[in-house]
Amino acid sequence: PCPRSSSELALARVCVCAPACSMTFLRLCVTALLASLAAATRCLPSCGVRAAVCAPRVRVAASAALGEDGAAAAWYSDEADGAAAAEPAAASQQAAAAADAVDGAVPDTAPAAASPSELPTLPSEPAEPEGPPTQLLETSDLVNTRWELLVVPREEGWLPSDDFLAEVTLLADGSVVWGGAVGGPGTGGRWTLNGETLEIIRTTPLGLVSGRDYYMSNALAEVTSGLQLALRGVIRSYNAIYPVAVVADFVAVRQSGRFVRDSGED
Repeated sequence: PCPRSSSELALARVCVCAPACSMTFLRLCVTALLASLAAATRCLPSCGVRAAVCAPRVRVAASAALGEDGAAAAWYSDEADGAAAAEPAAASQQAAAAADAVDGAVPDTAPAAASPSELPTLPSEPAEPEGPPTQLLETSDLVNTRWELLVVPREEGWLPSDDFLAEVTLLADGSVVWGGAVGGPGTGGRWTLNGETLEIIRTTPLGLVSGRDYYMSNALAEVTSGLQLALRGVIRSYNAIYPVAVVADFVAVRQSGRFVRDSGED
């Protein structure tokens, strides 16, 4: 049954308004709670760096709100703020490096290879000659020339063991004139140039008994520091006692000038 008196009507209004006021207060509380959560969420970035920076500032704000003096809030300073910001940054870099390693990405720390145009250029230097200059002799280089010889006997030969000097003159008619230790009356011989081989034969007065010498050399002559031509060769010899054998080595150096046989005629 509905109330009829004024007191009953007032009590009914209070009963109806009380739940409505409670619902309005509850809505306001929920709205404030959601706003606080949104503000807190904005202070927490995904990387975690700003959260570490914001936390000390929240502590300072809370200390100020509680009325604490500077000494009580000394646990926070700018240095602590920088350290707190640096530690999450380093952790973030390590996490990024670990993620790259997991993905198979390797940081490129090797120095870049220099291009050919960037390489230093070395000064060009002439190659040093391996030996003295040489000259291949022709017949015109030998006609009417005199050569001084240094003869070095070999141990297995029958010539005297001491080195000795000799001379030979190559004449235009193919004959030779010997001098020095191998000259004297009755000596003679001839010379020929066959290709690159120069052969000079020395004959003796007694022929087969006293023997014959063959001076053999390559026609490729060396040019000395004094601009003279030099030949190197061997001496093959035999006589009535010893068979043909290589008995010595020699070096022949050409002397200046051209020579002819003196016939005694003006």
